[in-house]
Amino acid sequence: MEASTIMRLKVLRPSLLVIVFVSASAITCLAADPDGTWLTEEGKATVRVSDCGGALCATIIALKDPNDPQTGRPMTDTQNADASKRNRPLVGVQILIGMRAQGPNKWAGQVYDPEDGKTNAATVVLEDVNHLKIQGCVVFVCGATTWTRKR
Repeated sequence: MEASTIMRLKVLRPSLLVIVFVSASAITCLAADPDGTWLTEEGKATVRVSDCGGALCATIIALKDPNDPQTGRPMTDTQNADASKRNRPLVGVQILIGMRAQGPNKWAGQVYDPEDGKTNAATVVLEDVNHLKIQGCVVFVCGATTWTRKR
């Protein structure tokens, strides 16, 4: 082998290693992104997680049962503590609010539960690329649910 070829290989080898490591890191970062469409644990709702002004938020985009069986009309936010919001459709309601990063794959903020109409402190943890765990507490009672990424 020619001396100039050997020299080029010695120069290129570290560069190739750097490219491989940077590419692997970029893929890992993309996998850790919670943005996207998720199905709630019981399959009652489909939510869209996205960035809302530098914080993570989630909005209901579809319901398994979109219509109230008694009225035949779209489900509304009937349990909301604010009476003025009880007639708004559930589709479009933000349920993760102001989630700020607390470390790798973890956010803290508030969660709104349309089943009881209450907003509570909560954390969100991206357990892996396909599972998002939401945990909230009221007084000393805590609960958790895991959403699954919808493909």
